[in-house]
Amino acid sequence: MRIRWSDEARAELLSIVQTIARTQPAAARKIRDHLRDAVHGLRAHPQLGRVVPELENPMIRERVVQSYRIMYLVRNQEILIVTIVHGRQVAGAGGTD
Repeated sequence: MRIRWSDEARAELLSIVQTIARTQPAAARKIRDHLRDAVHGLRAHPQLGRVVPELENPMIRERVVQSYRIMYLVRNQEILIVTIVHGRQVAGAGGTD
C-alpha cells in the first residue's frame, strides 16, 4: 500500500520536531522516528488505528503515538496522512487533499 503525506501533515511533523528540538534535540529525533515508524507500520495494517471519534467518519482513522494523533485516510491502495495533532487538540482533519 502506498503512503502519501498531505502538505498539512508534513508541516505539522516539521513543526513538532522543530519545537521539541529547541530544548531537546535528541528527544526531537526520537519522536520524529516514532511518528514515522508508526506511519510506515500502517502499510501492513492500514486498519490498525481507530476511527477518529469526533469526526464520525469511518474513513478517517488515527494512530496515537505518545501524545500525538496521526490522522489518516485509507482509500483504494493508498494511505493519506491527513494531519498530526497533539492529543489535547480537537481534530479538524477535513482536508482529504
